Amino acid sequence: MHRLSQLGIRRHKLYWRRFSVSEISDATTENDCLQFDRLTTDPKKTRWQRVGGIKFKANRGAEGGLGHGLSTHTYLTFHNGKCYDPEIRMADLASTAFDPETYKKMEFKDYGRIETQFRRVLSSFRFLK
Repeated sequence: MHRLSQLGIRRHKLYWRRFSVSEISDATTENDCLQFDRLTTDPKKTRWQRVGGIKFKANRGAEGGLGHGLSTHTYLTFHNGKCYDPEIRMADLASTAFDPETYKKMEFKDYGRIETQFRRVLSSFRFLK
């Protein structure tokens, strides 16, 4: 697995981002490969998406609780007999973990900018063979 992670504290905000690419070794057929975890993604939201000229089956999921949230953007493709899973995961603290005055001081506008940076990393994904 290859990972690019970012952890930071910016103006009272804790966030974590990760881009990773994994080979799913137990998915030996295209049909097995292109199945999403039904507990963390909505099958109705599955779509085909091209990234860097490669056709991926894409989905996203989100969960949260106790003052935090986690979103996952998952992409699956079957290439040369192997299953690959690039993912973008983003976690943030929610406003409910803070009193209103502290929350007003926090900078949440960076979320979209950082997500855009990780999508650029995803769009650069290529198979070399």
